[in-house]
Amino acid sequence: MILRLFLLKTKEVLHLGIIDDEKLQAWQIIVNNKNSFQNLDNKIKSIVGIEDFPYKRETTEQEKNLQLEQLKIQFLQLIAQHTRSNKKIEHLLKTGIFTSGKYVSDIKQEDFIKHACYQPDNYELLEGLSEIFLDYQKELELAALPTDRGGKGVEKQEIQKQQELSPWNFVKNMFKEFGLAHTITFPKYLAGDFIKSQVFPFQAKLCIDTDEIVFEKLSSGEKVLCALAITVYQDNKSKFPKLLLLDEIDAYLHPSMIKHLLNVIETVFIKNGCQVILATHSPTTTAIAPESSLFEIQKGMVQEKIKKISKVDAVSLLGEGYVTFEKIITLFDEIFKAKLTLISEGKNIEHIRKALEILDNDLLKEIKLYKHDSGSGDSDLCGLMEFIKNTRIDNKVLFVWDCDASNVVKKQETKNIFKFRFDKNDTNMTCTKGIENLYPTCLFTDDMLTYIVIIQNGHKNDKMEFQEGNKNNFLEKIKKETEDTVFNNFNPLIKKIKAILGK
Repeated sequence: MILRLFLLKTKEVLHLGIIDDEKLQAWQIIVNNKNSFQNLDNKIKSIVGIEDFPYKRETTEQEKNLQLEQLKIQFLQLIAQHTRSNKKIEHLLKTGIFTSGKYVSDIKQEDFIKHACYQPDNYELLEGLSEIFLDYQKELELAALPTDRGGKGVEKQEIQKQQELSPWNFVKNMFKEFGLAHTITFPKYLAGDFIKSQVFPFQAKLCIDTDEIVFEKLSSGEKVLCALAITVYQDNKSKFPKLLLLDEIDAYLHPSMIKHLLNVIETVFIKNGCQVILATHSPTTTAIAPESSLFEIQKGMVQEKIKKISKVDAVSLLGEGYVTFEKIITLFDEIFKAKLTLISEGKNIEHIRKALEILDNDLLKEIKLYKHDSGSGDSDLCGLMEFIKNTRIDNKVLFVWDCDASNVVKKQETKNIFKFRFDKNDTNMTCTKGIENLYPTCLFTDDMLTYIVIIQNGHKNDKMEFQEGNKNNFLEKIKKETEDTVFNNFNPLIKKIKAILGK
């Protein structure tokens, strides 16, 4: 089995010595042009002073900001002037300087070497395609030569098949499936050319008709296609992979481009015998993909780590915070069945359910609790409230917010749509926001708290504070509580519910 991961091999991994030499070349540019960099630094210092990350700073004065921008432009021009269109050296020079947090005239060599890095950028991507194309062309010419002349003596029919499977045809086919008019150039050297020289001035170019496209101006989707070609062909130039793992390559794609990407996977990969596993967090991708192809990776230590999932559940899971059609249908079904439907976000419903069980279990039997998976806090719940108000339903609905919700203040109730916001529990200084604020401080054990230092008006204050990551553990603890005093701050909500029900 041939397995390919959607990862680009970079030259600093393959040839560490080369990248070290190139870092030294970049550093030498600083050494050779010390006075020029020093002059620009002095001018920038006169505006922003001696600060960390000086090249990213701005001032409160517009005129000085304009001067600063001009100096930054001169700085970049100085770098470009001395890298002579060598993109890799330019990239190393920029990262070594701009990620160090210091003025270039203050950077020591060891600091520069530490911060200078080179990850595959647009130039590397196109360069990678060029090398793969050239290597494939060499293999084709070698395959066509008879064995008595050092070749492989492959039959003409097989050579034609290998030409059809070439990486440049692969890229062209993907562009076609994407609905793009792009083409890509490929090398046209003969066996004699490879014998005569070891150096070939070939650079792959992307074109529409006869017009060359600047690679840096390609969309994210177009670059994904080029990166896919590199992934497929970088290890074995003649065999198509049997399994391809793609990790969130749809993350930066427009929804319309995602559909094209799935078409490419179907027609270029799957129909050629390649199995594809695509990890995604995109509700759009799950909505477009065939339902039979959808699986969920379960969190935590579970027996069934990967399980089948329906399209509705997948879209709902990844679209948390978005009101889908299926969610609205479910919500309305709840509303029409109950005298009163109480809606709150996330884990709030579990806390409210527990409080009602302890304080007034009979009341819990008369209402429906509905958890709204909010993606943007109180404003998202406010939006849902307005939506329900505009439907003009006759059943009663109560929306419940945390103490720290601000948008709810302006919302108006109607004869059957109500709102409630918990008052802040000022006695709990350990947890000052969220529904957890309603509980006594004694419930927040040390294992749920984080030590923080606050400096305010020159004074240093130490405190232990409840962290977001401990909400699940705290909820599990609350579910085991039986003392009604723990839930005292939920009584105003119970009073509101009774008033709505006319009790």
